[in-house]
Amino acid sequence: MKIKDKNGYLIIETLIAVLVFSFGIISILNYQKDSIAVQSTNQNRIIAINYANKLANILLLDQGNVSNYIGGTSNNYQNWLLELKSQLPYVNEKEPTVNLIEVDGKQFLSITIYWKNSTSSNFSNYNIKIGLV
Repeated sequence: MKIKDKNGYLIIETLIAVLVFSFGIISILNYQKDSIAVQSTNQNRIIAINYANKLANILLLDQGNVSNYIGGTSNNYQNWLLELKSQLPYVNEKEPTVNLIEVDGKQFLSITIYWKNSTSSNFSNYNIKIGLV
């Protein structure tokens, strides 16, 4: 093969190499985007768990006023809710619930916190149940 016959092959090889390299970079960027979304979801879940536990502890110390927490009229509940709204996204759209439930003749309080991540249109939730003495 003469040198004249090889004209243009180097350009095609370079273009193919750039194309393969580009696919690799795009894959890495897509993986990075997904890992950031997962990290955000996990961070919000940790916040919800911490605030549910915090309210559970408040309720255990103030069992005589449980009905005020269920109705959302307790000052402690209102302070807790304001703090939660400042930490967790979209809590204003679907507020936490506190319900009294009975299982096998025993009373439990169920606390459910809802939030939505910026990458999702669906609400996630965390629920904790605590027994009353």
